[in-house]
Amino acid sequence: MKKALFTDQVRIIPYQFDHRELSIIVPFHGKDNRVLYSLLSSIARQVGVKLAQIEVIVIIDGGDHFSINLKDIFPDLNIKLFYLPKVVGPGPTRSEGLKHAHGRFVMFCDADDQLYSCTSLFLMWQQVQKNPTAQIIMAKYANEQLNASKQPYLATWDYNFGSVYPSWFNLEFLRSYKIDFHPALHRYYEDTFFMGVAFRIAKKVVFLDKKIYTHTLNPNSLIHQSSIASRQKAFLTEFCRENYYWFKESQRRFPQTIQNDLNNFIVSLYYMYYQYNLNDKELDERLKVILGKIVKYNKNFWQGWTTQIQIIADKTVSTDSAGISSQNLKKFISTFFNND
Repeated sequence: MKKALFTDQVRIIPYQFDHRELSIIVPFHGKDNRVLYSLLSSIARQVGVKLAQIEVIVIIDGGDHFSINLKDIFPDLNIKLFYLPKVVGPGPTRSEGLKHAHGRFVMFCDADDQLYSCTSLFLMWQQVQKNPTAQIIMAKYANEQLNASKQPYLATWDYNFGSVYPSWFNLEFLRSYKIDFHPALHRYYEDTFFMGVAFRIAKKVVFLDKKIYTHTLNPNSLIHQSSIASRQKAFLTEFCRENYYWFKESQRRFPQTIQNDLNNFIVSLYYMYYQYNLNDKELDERLKVILGKIVKYNKNFWQGWTTQIQIIADKTVSTDSAGISSQNLKKFISTFFNND
């Protein structure tokens, strides 16, 4: 007879599944594997699920072999370690993890994050039981931020289509449609590409209106290791690079959406560019090269400035568009989008 557990007034009966229902893929870059302890502890504390049916795949991104055996510290977890000979970044590292996954579903976690509560996996498995044909199950998550006094607090993030964190993906679905992280996107927007392809293809997506994941604030992470201006330059450059590869992928998978995607990309880039206000000639030249390639590769769809794209810009309300006029859009397009 199954043993019932009670957590936060929720009656939990552990689910019993076939072998390896979930693969949790964790890219790790660094020398101190203690960074993983919070995440692994949060997995080991899960109730209502069978830990034996979960595998935790840790991919070491170009680092040395661990001096401490994680299996000795977390004996209840099925931890598998794989080492990459050189640093390739979080996207390709997750791709390596997918190659070794055997679960029915896969979940991606960052090494310095953790599951939101001891029932996080149970809540997701409930959705699997209710929706056995689900290809993607997306939940909400808590994001650690700093307030005006530089004190950390947890903010609830709704469904984030640019992040892989709080979602489960059916592994057969990913493999049958060859959905993966792009090998050329190493540091930024690798999630955006993956999520864009997955959600465009998926026909059965389930949304869970609960938090299951905590994204922690790590001052030593890749995104916080440089100045604000340097990060903004990287964001602009990588945003353009990600879209270059996105449109190449769309030519093969979603040609019917390219025109609309082009318009939305141009408007988003316009507001990002003027919101950052970097005034960097070297950056401008770098962007022109990438954007020129996008125009050239999509010449059958390229229309330049149109009244339609201007209307989109005029109606856009976002964080980046705040305080920015749309009146310079036509000039922006003629300056940056040229394939000569």
